[in-house]
Amino acid sequence: KLQLQDENGYIPADGLLIAHEQMKSMLAQAVASNEADISRGSWTWLGPGNIGGRVRALVIHPTTPTTMWAGSVSGGIWKTTNGGASWLPLDDFMANMAVSTLVMDPSNSNTLYAGTGEGFYNADGLRGAGVFKTTNGGATWTQLSATNTSDWYYVNRLAISSTGGVILAATRSGIWRSTDGGTGWSPINANETLDVNFDPTDNNKAIASGWFGQAWYSIDGGASWNPATGISASAGRVEVAYAPSSPTIVYASIDDNSGQVWKSANGGQTYSQVNTGYNFLGSQGWYDNIIWVDPTNPNTLIVGGIDLWRSTDGGATLTKISEWWNAPASAHADHHIIIQDPGFNGSTNKKVYFGNDGGVYRTDDVYTVVGTSGWTELNNNLGITQFYGAAGSPITGSIVGGR
Repeated sequence: KLQLQDENGYIPADGLLIAHEQMKSMLAQAVASNEADISRGSWTWLGPGNIGGRVRALVIHPTTPTTMWAGSVSGGIWKTTNGGASWLPLDDFMANMAVSTLVMDPSNSNTLYAGTGEGFYNADGLRGAGVFKTTNGGATWTQLSATNTSDWYYVNRLAISSTGGVILAATRSGIWRSTDGGTGWSPINANETLDVNFDPTDNNKAIASGWFGQAWYSIDGGASWNPATGISASAGRVEVAYAPSSPTIVYASIDDNSGQVWKSANGGQTYSQVNTGYNFLGSQGWYDNIIWVDPTNPNTLIVGGIDLWRSTDGGATLTKISEWWNAPASAHADHHIIIQDPGFNGSTNKKVYFGNDGGVYRTDDVYTVVGTSGWTELNNNLGITQFYGAAGSPITGSIVGGR
């Protein structure tokens, strides 16, 4: 009854009718306001077009590598058809714009899956709304209804088998598995998971990793998981990657002592340390931490934290190849994803792409790029800059934003 009382403590006889009429009036005003001021077609993008934002997801078309999709943690999904010379947003009104991971169905390049929610505990990380799917190359996206629960607020990584038959999701609530294109999902491992990957040559094998030195492996296509051994429980975030040309070799970038490289010779079942003391993760390995292995040479790898470091001896030694303070002449700071061109062969094609807090960068020769030599910025109207504050002058029309 307290909800029905007016400001004097009485319940008016016509109170319900008055409230109903007021609600109708408010709805009418909201509709009118939307049509006049904030309809979808009444917004004009002001830029900037040369300053990227945080990109944790990149997918490249397997046969048309000039077509790429980028997932921003606050700006949704963007697409380029000219190798990054320009970008356009896809479905700018999809239900959630915090995209942390993208994968493509290997059997159908028009089918992609996007995981939402940035689950790495950075203060500006946004909550997601599960997994979204497109069957038309990204023109429209539909939330997978089975992922519309609190278990799916943070989807850190997705992995898809080479046939497209199985999808694995690394989430804050654990590892989930789907065998029907994302319609249904089964919870497999209840540990908070940050990374998951299929063996590039065997769909029965997979690896995953999480916090506190945790890593797992599967020998049944992700239907069950076993804990890996060797990594200290005192370690922090773990990122893992197969060596595609020799997938019994698995590398891990571990947030311990400001960055360590570990290696497994048995497909991720046991690990041993091969590198420490280079400080390649700094104090941010919980936030920016990624590892990439050359698909043609298991001894060449790149680890990314604040900057990028390259090894040609299986991780034993590292050489810094970027200078974040010189961006965009060098790659921007804080790296989250590294992916090679689909035609990468280590000789005539040595292109590799990098997603970081400054957007998307490319090198045409991953073996020689260093410092400010060999980097190309691809933030050409990639409108995902994250502003923390802005001000405008009503006199001059000038706008200043801080990121």
